[in-house]
Amino acid sequence: MKVLVGTTNIADDRVTLAAVRSLGKRGARVLVGSDSFWGQAFYSRYAEGRLRYPNPRLDLDLFAETLRDHLEREKPDVLLPTNAYITLAVSQRRELLEPLAPIPIPHRQAIEIAYDKTKTLQLARDLGLRVPTTYEPRSTTELDALTQQIDYPCVVKLRRGGGSVGLRYPGNSSELLRAFSERPVADDIVFAGGEPLIQEYIDGDIHDVDALFCHGEPRVLVTQRRVRTFPKTGGRGVYQETTDEPDIREQAVALLKALRWHGPAEVEFLRQAGSGTPYLMEINGRFWGSLDLAIQVGVDFPWLTCKLARDGDVSSVTKYPVGARYRWLIPFGMRAALEEPPWSRDLWRFWFPPRGTFSDVQLDDPLPLLAEGAHILKRVAKRWF
Repeated sequence: MKVLVGTTNIADDRVTLAAVRSLGKRGARVLVGSDSFWGQAFYSRYAEGRLRYPNPRLDLDLFAETLRDHLEREKPDVLLPTNAYITLAVSQRRELLEPLAPIPIPHRQAIEIAYDKTKTLQLARDLGLRVPTTYEPRSTTELDALTQQIDYPCVVKLRRGGGSVGLRYPGNSSELLRAFSERPVADDIVFAGGEPLIQEYIDGDIHDVDALFCHGEPRVLVTQRRVRTFPKTGGRGVYQETTDEPDIREQAVALLKALRWHGPAEVEFLRQAGSGTPYLMEINGRFWGSLDLAIQVGVDFPWLTCKLARDGDVSSVTKYPVGARYRWLIPFGMRAALEEPPWSRDLWRFWFPPRGTFSDVQLDDPLPLLAEGAHILKRVAKRWF
């Protein structure tokens, strides 16, 4: 099988790296496409070829035309998007690209709902799922009327976006007004930098359902818990473990069935401390940051996704080891560890985990980590000079 794995240049692109390693170890011929040669996956020993195209954030049409040319020349069996920019860009130019290679993504309407938190939460309410109380003021005047009704701390987040970009936790009305007025990111095909959402704060841990669907029917399901995130208040998982949580699994299935989802997705819940009640937070309509944990315990999402695209379906997978743990050390794992005081139990647990804990450091494929280090130095130099 020949696979063109599509990404864009982002820091800590562990998702693309995990996919490339997974497919390469399975014997697939892997081509990595990106807008820059700085990405970790470009330097993996499992990448057979490297392709360049414009960033779709800057020029969607030129991106699609260049990618079409690559597909015509390389003739891959599957085009596999691994991040939000490529997933959304390919979705918007699907009629140009899909005749040249199967693409394991759902129909455009499903993707638009998944990437819009307002639409996601409304669908969840319609299905009877519990969601945080959410406010959508469209101006500071509307917000003024809410500041005395809202409990603090509250959560401010972008309506569209990914990771922890734009995520803030105001502790009083003045902080809320300031957070609402800030524009941490410009609008593009992934992010919405306009008026953000305001949600009630729920104390608890983030739990994820990782899924692969075939035209609205579940094929692969894995649940995980984020033992440690960066930043600590909530964000990307840097230390995770596999779990078996039927309640959130059933809710995720109901949500993705309603969307007639096709391809991979992660459904994120926040399980309230004390009560254990799960609240739906969002859908990530693509591969997720903790992808490599599932791969290491034998649930090979990238390979199964490519088989789904090429063959039309795959057999169901629901069994996997529970309690397996994985640390992402570089760079955000190290940054998360620095948030803890030296005597912290969490810090000790992070650096000296139980035997058998998996890690992104793979000595048989070291160049991606060196590339990430060079990328970090480049960004630091750009900031200071």
